[in-house]
Amino acid sequence: MTIDDPLVRALVRLLSSSGRVPTAEFSASERSALVQFSRSHGGLRLVMVGRKSDYAITNRAALESHVNQLQPGAWVPQPAAAAPKAAIDTAVTAGGICYLLLKAVSPDARWGDSSSSEARTLMLAELQQATGVVALALQPEDGWHTNGLLWIVEQQSQFDQPDWLPKDATGTLAYCAAPMRPSLQQWLAHSRRAAEVRRISPSLA
Repeated sequence: MTIDDPLVRALVRLLSSSGRVPTAEFSASERSALVQFSRSHGGLRLVMVGRKSDYAITNRAALESHVNQLQPGAWVPQPAAAAPKAAIDTAVTAGGICYLLLKAVSPDARWGDSSSSEARTLMLAELQQATGVVALALQPEDGWHTNGLLWIVEQQSQFDQPDWLPKDATGTLAYCAAPMRPSLQQWLAHSRRAAEVRRISPSLA
C-alpha cells in the first residue's frame, strides 16, 4: 500500500519498530507532522540521550487507532503476544540507564553535563516544543545537573497539570511514580543535581 501522508508514514514506522526510532530517521515533513500530532494527541514522547533524540511510543493502541482513522488498512495491529513493548516508561531502568520525564517550569530551565569529553547542554523549554515533555536518559555516575530547582512529583496528574505550583515557581518539574526507583535514588545521591530538590507529596499538590 502506498502511503503519501507523512504523519501516517511516520506512525507506521514507529509502530513497526521496537518502540523507539531515532528522529534522524524521519524526513523533515515527517518530523513536523509528529510534532503537531504529539501536541494534540499524545501517544509518543521525545527521548533525549546525550545530544541525540528518539521518538518513543507511550500508547501503542492509540497510535494504531489513529493511523487507521487517517488511512484505513495502513496498519494491521499485531497480536498482543507479538506486539513490541514501548521502549520507555517513567524512570524505567535498562542497562543501568534511567529515563526521567522532565518539564520546564520556567523558560530558563537548563541542564548540563560536563562529565564527558564533550560538554552537553539542554534547554528544556526549547525541546518541549516538540512533544511537551522530555525524557532524559540518566546513569548513576553521569554529570547531568541543573542550577535551578528540581520539583519531583509522584503522580501523573501532578506532572500533566502543574497548576498547583506557586505562581513564581522556577526550575524543572520531574515525574517519578512512587515508590522512587533505586536507580533514581542512586543518581540523586551521586552528586549535587540541583540547587534544591523538592519532592512533592500527592496530598500537598
